[in-house]
Amino acid sequence: MAPPTSCTTSRRSPCSIAAAVDGILQAGVVLHVPLNRLSQATRDGGAWENGNRLSVSRNHRSRPFPDRHRGAVQGFLPLRRVPGPAGRITRGATGVRRPGSASLDLTDVAAGRYDGFWEQRLAPWDVAAGTLLVREAGGLVTDYSGRDIGIEHGEIAAGNPAIHRWLLEMLTHNPDGSRTGEVTVGLGRGLPENARLACSQV
Repeated sequence: MAPPTSCTTSRRSPCSIAAAVDGILQAGVVLHVPLNRLSQATRDGGAWENGNRLSVSRNHRSRPFPDRHRGAVQGFLPLRRVPGPAGRITRGATGVRRPGSASLDLTDVAAGRYDGFWEQRLAPWDVAAGTLLVREAGGLVTDYSGRDIGIEHGEIAAGNPAIHRWLLEMLTHNPDGSRTGEVTVGLGRGLPENARLACSQV
């Protein structure tokens, strides 16, 4: 077993641990320290959080910001005009966050708090546990070409099946092949209002 781990001593940081056999993820755990929220998954055993079964969201389409929120998100709107994948995804989503922890973002996708996630370059210890959580919660995790990823460095797209498909379309549509930074796509279900409007820059 090779355990990719990502832990710090800060009480505000997550701890993420995963185990793989022959490159195939078998178990993963993410501890959100401030909330004392423990998320865990085993291959073919489901994904769980503090004893509750996790399931990705059922949202099947992206939804743009309603016009009534425009006054509250002026700092966010310039990102919507960015060319390439970031702009396309932002224009099609209710909200985009960039909180900074891939392991927590993937856990939120597994729990249905977010609908999708993408990032250009991540290390295995950042995403291994979260990858298994999303898959065991009914979601998909691949690179931008749609290839399943394992214990490797590289790009990642994750979400429920419908949003994952939408993300891949947005990410690969750009003719110059450019990629964007780490962003979590929150498309409404179960998100507080301030979370949907939290990101003002990437």
